[in-house]
Amino acid sequence: YGDVGGAPVSALYTIRHAELTPEGVGETITTEKINGTAGGLDADGDAGYYAFDDGKLSLTDGQAADSDAWDLRFFRFTVTLNGGVSGPGHCRGYVLDTADFDAVSFADVPADEKFKSDRVKNVVDQWARYDGASGRTLFKDAVWAIQSADGESWFRFYPLFVNGAGSRDYASIEFRFDPIR
Repeated sequence: YGDVGGAPVSALYTIRHAELTPEGVGETITTEKINGTAGGLDADGDAGYYAFDDGKLSLTDGQAADSDAWDLRFFRFTVTLNGGVSGPGHCRGYVLDTADFDAVSFADVPADEKFKSDRVKNVVDQWARYDGASGRTLFKDAVWAIQSADGESWFRFYPLFVNGAGSRDYASIEFRFDPIR
């Protein structure tokens, strides 16, 4: 969720990424308000697109359908990778066996055949679920490894859920990406 003109708006994403090398983690870059609202409820607007190399991209869904320039697509509450059934790129992902984002290193990247492209079911899935009994959104602690659409780079990915007070809640959803080299 984000704030636009004092009103809460869902599907505005904040992501952070930093280069990861054997020497350590590079400068963290934060990109705010990637617009995944698709024009709002019952609208035919475009998704928000992000490239690890270039940041936010201004692409229409039609342009993105034939482009490998983007890595991630944010459409309301769905995150898709540019590969498989979701796009012409080579982006693939793998959920790691840890929720400790800061502990993930290149040594944790699995063998190439473990990575999956989006299929009918997205690779980045089940990061949140609605609990009808409590009326709350529950978030999963998980880290994904993602190969970029160009097939040349790997990133670690972790959704962060924080509210203005700094506690884990649904007020703000942030995704963190680090290149793995």
